[in-house]
Amino acid sequence: MNKKITKQIPALPEKVLNDLPDFVVAYIRFLEDCIEQLNLKVKQLTERVEDLENQLAKNSSNSSKPPSSDDFKKPIKTQSLRVKSGKKSGGQQGHIGKTLEQVENPDYVVIHSPKSCFSCGHELSCVNKEKECVEKRQIFDVPPPKTEITEHRISIKNCPACGSATRGLFPKDITASTQYGEHVQALAAYFSHQHFMPFERLAQVFQDIFNIEISQGTIVNIDQRLFIRLEHFEDNLKTHLINSKVLHFDETGIRCNKKTSWIHVASSESATFFGVHPKRGKEAIDAFNIMPKFKGIAMHDHWYPYFAYKNVQHLLCHAHHLRELNFVFEHKHEAWANDMKKLLLMAKQMTEDHAKDGILPTTNIEDLDSVVTRHLPR
Repeated sequence: MNKKITKQIPALPEKVLNDLPDFVVAYIRFLEDCIEQLNLKVKQLTERVEDLENQLAKNSSNSSKPPSSDDFKKPIKTQSLRVKSGKKSGGQQGHIGKTLEQVENPDYVVIHSPKSCFSCGHELSCVNKEKECVEKRQIFDVPPPKTEITEHRISIKNCPACGSATRGLFPKDITASTQYGEHVQALAAYFSHQHFMPFERLAQVFQDIFNIEISQGTIVNIDQRLFIRLEHFEDNLKTHLINSKVLHFDETGIRCNKKTSWIHVASSESATFFGVHPKRGKEAIDAFNIMPKFKGIAMHDHWYPYFAYKNVQHLLCHAHHLRELNFVFEHKHEAWANDMKKLLLMAKQMTEDHAKDGILPTTNIEDLDSVVTRHLPR
């Protein structure tokens, strides 16, 4: 942006104006009005250009904008919000590592006995007495997958008291002459939704690994049946979240049926709800009916629709603060923003170090206050 023009045309003295013809004075007054209007317009346009430049400079790495709004034609270099801890990389001192350890009771035991003496070559097959195991090694492997087919039959029994014939009953989940079992259905849902595997590739996996020919249409039907069965779980999940003390709320864009939709998230320390809705704002939040019934602490970014709910205590996301400060420091060149970022990270680390105590020591509070006094504007 060009520097703002601070110089102004000096006004003519009244004595000079009085000596000029009336039409000249009128023309000068007209020019002064035009200049004033042009200056106002320049100021408005300058502010507008600055605002547009700020919008173009913002993305998901330096603002609260969702990743779905990023311009994928221009690769965005992700900027980590983490700072160096000063510790060496890898496992820290006192860390208990997890390695593959032998089990006490293996499924199979294979004994490898020598057939001949390694020293003289004498045949050892006639030696019946062996020493106990001197060394053992274990292999952890997955057995070759094999499809098991279970046939369910019903029989008829005649009652000795009245002579009536009574048929047995199939289990409620067995409704067809042939169908896929619960493990096949669970694997289909797991591969599809946890690993985002397309139906065509998913059908190929079942054919190649399990020798099961399953059509894409069948996979869709499995999805629909399992979706209906999750209704009771979803109700219980919402009840758990609504009764939690702290919930995290967020939303991000997603392409669904070739249209932009939004995934809305509400999560506690132990459970997370995901819901897809064509809208991003209050209409969608009301539709999932978690935030309207929640009475605790709501952690979120400072997106304005969340503040419409007065039944919660609002807490703003630390990561979003850091992104906004990155933008102010990098694009506005305001040094205080970088100092504030360091202060927030310092406070976060202190809080984590004393999380078990439930309170910060007085010395830590004094350290934070001294940083505010030295660096940040009042």
